[in-house]
Amino acid sequence: MNDAYYEQLVPAKARNKDRLIFVGLWIVAAVCLLGSMFSSIFLLLFLAAVIVNVILFMPRMQLEYEYVLVNSELEIDAIYKKSNRKKLFSMDIKDAEMIRPAKSSAVNTSQLTKLEDFSSREENLKKFIVLSKDQTGSKGIILSPDEKLLKQLKSYAGVRFQEF
Repeated sequence: MNDAYYEQLVPAKARNKDRLIFVGLWIVAAVCLLGSMFSSIFLLLFLAAVIVNVILFMPRMQLEYEYVLVNSELEIDAIYKKSNRKKLFSMDIKDAEMIRPAKSSAVNTSQLTKLEDFSSREENLKKFIVLSKDQTGSKGIILSPDEKLLKQLKSYAGVRFQEF
């Protein structure tokens, strides 16, 4: 059987919120290290801040999304620090209501119950939104597909895919 398979890796910029928390925890760690000269409790706080920063926020700073399209099934995984993988999303493109550029006037994101951004978060790259419905309501995902993935999505979505 001939299966259509395409895979794309999209490096994602860290969110500003994550950067602020990351830097803030390092500042807290530095203050606690200075405070440890006066009290040993600050040394424990220093160690806690460093551990939280390294375990929780360092992986978020090095994030890639992997789009895998097998036949009409789209799967999106997050890859942290090029080693840890987490499955985030899966859907059949044939079930999508519409696929449009994210800045299209035909897309009304205010009516969505859930909107997830799996794009590169780069302003200069073209982003597309995939809209679908299920029991919980309307969902949307934002992608940064390359030309080959767009061509594949268009072949499965048919008239629900528009590039304007």
